[in-house]
Amino acid sequence: MKKKLTVALVIAGALLVLQIIVWPLPIYYWLAGECTKELLCWQGQKLLTVNDRGSWPSQTFKKWKVLSSRQLPETEVEDTVFLIVVFTPWELNALSYQERIAYVNSATQKAVQAGADLICDSSAADRARQSERDHSSVKLLKKSGIARAVIFDGGHHLPNLSLEPEMLICPVIGGPNKKPLIAHGFCRDALPLEKLMQIKELLGLNSAIVTFPRLTGYLKSPQAMGTLCQQSAMLLAQTEPEARSLMQPVVSWGPTFSFFAGEVLLWRPEPEQLLDLEEEISKLTPPGHKAKTAYLAVEGDVPFESSLNRQLVTLGRSSWQIMLNR
Repeated sequence: MKKKLTVALVIAGALLVLQIIVWPLPIYYWLAGECTKELLCWQGQKLLTVNDRGSWPSQTFKKWKVLSSRQLPETEVEDTVFLIVVFTPWELNALSYQERIAYVNSATQKAVQAGADLICDSSAADRARQSERDHSSVKLLKKSGIARAVIFDGGHHLPNLSLEPEMLICPVIGGPNKKPLIAHGFCRDALPLEKLMQIKELLGLNSAIVTFPRLTGYLKSPQAMGTLCQQSAMLLAQTEPEARSLMQPVVSWGPTFSFFAGEVLLWRPEPEQLLDLEEEISKLTPPGHKAKTAYLAVEGDVPFESSLNRQLVTLGRSSWQIMLNR
């Protein structure tokens, strides 16, 4: 028995090493997604916590189905099924920047035609929507009454809050002073959950914030993303939505920033842009406006000086990221 266990552990370790060297290793992600799905289904809503209830009126449902955006052209779905369409990283990674924008826009139209109830974006799709000149795919979803969830796993999502997702699903892990951090597995831009709550209130966002343990499992397979959405929607359906607030109007935006009428800037700068912070911020600020408060999301601990009211919202590495780096 011990010999078999040893062999199994050696094989599992070898697969993990291969997964790190060869990116991605499809069988690993499939297995990890299945395990995450089963764990979430088994634990149910115990793993999920509603930290801030948004205005989205989630509904209870018995039958649900999850499709990746690639499956949309070839799949028919019953009207009685709660349909969740997910945009995983693997559907966009091989595409160029402009191709990603075109793909997300096209797939969103197909999702609307298929009768989707909820869309879930990972980082690549969320950024592609932010990069659209007129935010057309998000406007289409809101016009069609389709909710959008985002796997919000770090500061790199911060500028995209201007799109006001109905649901932010945040993987969290412990941080300094036992305050939870929203953390990606590899990006070193862990974001304090408390800071996200402050920004939500400041901007009047109507998003619901749902958290779960970062180490639950692999997050970005269709199975895992779909199950997270399903469990979150069911959990939100048990509570009354908040009264809808008026979000601060977005004055200007780009792939890495959003500037709001309340003179608040959400920005994900490159490290070299921090060398002359005031000059770089002035380039993002429209004529007649001034950035009174800027929330900057950077990777790692990047000290800088400024005479203005700045907020460095990232804390660099979480304990999970430190472990991976070693």
